[in-house]
Amino acid sequence: MSSFKIDALDLRKFLPREPVSTQYKNCGEGEIAVFSYGAALDKTIKILDKGFLFVQGYIPNSKLDGLVRELLSKKSANAVDFPESFCALLFYNNSFSFMSSVTAADQLFFYEGNDGFYVTNRHNLLGAVRESLTLRKESFWWMAGRTHIGDSGTYWNEISRSRPFRKYFYENGLNEVKPDYRHLFEPIPNEDLGSVMEEATTYFKNVFDQVSASKRLSLTGGKDSRGILGLLSGTDHGASLKINTTGNFFSPDVMAATKLTDSLGLSGQHSINRPKLSQTPGDYAEKIAEDLYLDFVGKSLADISKFSFSGELVTGGHEVGIKSPLNARGLEEFVKNRRFWCDDRGVLRKNEKEFLTKKYQKSLTELLSEVPVRSYDKIEGLEFRVMNRNSPSITASHIGGSQIHPFYDGKLLRLVCGMSEEAIKNHYIPYFFSSLAKEDIVSKRFADDAWPSELPGFLKKYGLVNNGRNPVPVTPYEFKNYFPAEKKFGMFSQRLELCELSASNIYSYLKDNKDFFDFLDYSTVKKILFKPSTDKTFREMYVHLGLLKSVIVHSAWEYAFSFDDFSKSKSLIEGFLDKSKLEGVKVSDKKDEISKLGDKIELYEKSIATMEEDIVNASDKKDSASFVDSVRGENKSNNNVYNGFSWEQLSSLSEGGFLKAGKDPLVIATISCNENLSVEGYLLKEGSPKQCAVIYFDGVDVQPFKSLVYSKTLKAYYRYLNIDAETGKFNIHFEKNENSEKLKDIPLVLRLWSAPFSAFVKVNIS
Repeated sequence: MSSFKIDALDLRKFLPREPVSTQYKNCGEGEIAVFSYGAALDKTIKILDKGFLFVQGYIPNSKLDGLVRELLSKKSANAVDFPESFCALLFYNNSFSFMSSVTAADQLFFYEGNDGFYVTNRHNLLGAVRESLTLRKESFWWMAGRTHIGDSGTYWNEISRSRPFRKYFYENGLNEVKPDYRHLFEPIPNEDLGSVMEEATTYFKNVFDQVSASKRLSLTGGKDSRGILGLLSGTDHGASLKINTTGNFFSPDVMAATKLTDSLGLSGQHSINRPKLSQTPGDYAEKIAEDLYLDFVGKSLADISKFSFSGELVTGGHEVGIKSPLNARGLEEFVKNRRFWCDDRGVLRKNEKEFLTKKYQKSLTELLSEVPVRSYDKIEGLEFRVMNRNSPSITASHIGGSQIHPFYDGKLLRLVCGMSEEAIKNHYIPYFFSSLAKEDIVSKRFADDAWPSELPGFLKKYGLVNNGRNPVPVTPYEFKNYFPAEKKFGMFSQRLELCELSASNIYSYLKDNKDFFDFLDYSTVKKILFKPSTDKTFREMYVHLGLLKSVIVHSAWEYAFSFDDFSKSKSLIEGFLDKSKLEGVKVSDKKDEISKLGDKIELYEKSIATMEEDIVNASDKKDSASFVDSVRGENKSNNNVYNGFSWEQLSSLSEGGFLKAGKDPLVIATISCNENLSVEGYLLKEGSPKQCAVIYFDGVDVQPFKSLVYSKTLKAYYRYLNIDAETGKFNIHFEKNENSEKLKDIPLVLRLWSAPFSAFVKVNIS
């Protein structure tokens, strides 16, 4: 709504490149211009009889009429009715309203000037209509203390952002209608989880089916992106999927992710984004300058964002509390516990920290006053984290490379808020989605992670084992201190190098501009900045690169609108990086040498990865043996208990990854029959070990491996376990049968064959 025409403005210089197409529509006092880049989720303006609707996101066209009615209503929106991620703007009968969806990952920005009221999903465009902007100092407090803005503000006092599922309408000024979250909290019984998750799977299949663009997954070694991989594979979107993982070949994330793609036959579609061998300050400045134009929440430069013009649909495992335990604290205690949230490293002065903390705690108290205690942290995360952590990349993705993150969908938020504590703490949501994959990725190794030890029992108790996928305990790939960039999650070499390049110039700029940065505790800031990068904690690294972002925004914000000023911003940013740290090598003169060195380093990385694989395979065996020995302890000579164990000690074996076996069959793995199979482990129980258990392949009517016997009682092919009476160890080898190579996902079952029917089992499959 403005007193002049948008199509008369020169808007293209406020866009990162020339759009593929442009739409323009005016109606009464309202007008809209839409610039399209052929992104996967692009939609056109919907023309109405008395106005227009514009939507960006994956809400289907079939729901747009209902969305119009919702935006015309002044009542609170029901979060369950529109779970999709989107933003929408409606002008109808000279009435104007807009909203972001329930997770507010797709942001809208609004600004009121003397000539009109403006709303956009690309904040750079406001550069064409801005009059006078002033830096919002409170945002810089957040950027220093939390490493991103923690409320709905931007860098400027005059530009604001949409909050989750608020409806905004302009009527004698801007009005805000709060959302209705009540329907999110209806309990979901454990017995209903299977059907509820199947319904969610169908929903997401339909979401992905409606997008014809090729799809790309950012895959790590954790549970969340593994779950998305399973979802895509199980809904027939895996065959053409492009996959990328960041790290060295020997990094835990890369090794774990590689095992997953190998098992699904997707290794040819899996790219490893390894650190560059050499980067100049100019290389870094180029990336940071692009981030300056894209970001609007002051994210730490540990996460440098960039525009994508690929036309692909990107997805990943970003989530909103699908694994974190439900809250048990009362409101007062919960809010008090957030006293370190705004500044956990102590970089702010006392007065600013107290002001920010009290303001945050007041907002949190008001927000949670009508929320069930168990869901406090879920709604806090929804309101204060999602829109401030990953929304810049998702909002910018409509420039040319759209994104869908299933765990940021309102339907998943409904599940998280309705599920039992038991389901959440056992990570049932990522388990279920992982179990959908066409091959078993549930039992593959993680990067420094594992399924909860109680998950197998939970699945069995409620009949929730899906697709025959049983979470078998396996040794994870671990981060190693002897690799500086791999000593812990997220300590990438480029992040550490950027810390080294920027420390002295950040500190000098802060001191030179102390009138603005008077809110900092300079003794703490100095310690963090000049601490050697390899000694920094993960949070210290983020704070360091958050301070770098703060000084860059402060110095270059005037250039953050028009892309004609890109070279100016790049030059200014380059001045913050200490070129002397990289002196002695002129990259342009050493390209051949660097290329040869790169080949050698790639070979070395792969050799290290092979060694790490051998170590973790050996660790599977060693961990089982050492744990057994440690539990056995001084009872080794006592012949009255089996293998020197008292029953109390046997009962503690679950802490070491052992599963408890009873009279019922115990599924220990799902396997394919296309190669030889080795099964080794320990079985510990009271009584004689001789022929006390069998192992069999369930649900097949042909012999899956050679030298098996068919049992009419079991209705399966089996073999007795030959268990060492001294150690409880067994080792059994199955030779593949050429006639059954195509058999897949066969449950491998262990069953006790003689009383007493109680034992503890740990199994390794190779």
